Amino acid sequence: MLTAAREKATGVALAELTGLAGDHASAAGRESNAKWLWRLALKRFGETGAMESAAAQAVAERLRLSDN
Repeated sequence: MLTAAREKATGVALAELTGLAGDHASAAGRESNAKWLWRLALKRFGETGAMESAAAQAVAERLRLSDN
């Protein structure tokens, strides 16, 4: 489902889906993949000027917690 939505998503929606993919990787125990996806999501949020959004803040917090 994420793959199908990702093909059509742009901007903030794409950043949010990338963050969700990171969540999925983390839940599957693939922490290095999750961190990479969360960093990519944050990059995409930054490119769209949405770093202050709730979704971007949530991704940043998950990344911060994963580094501890």
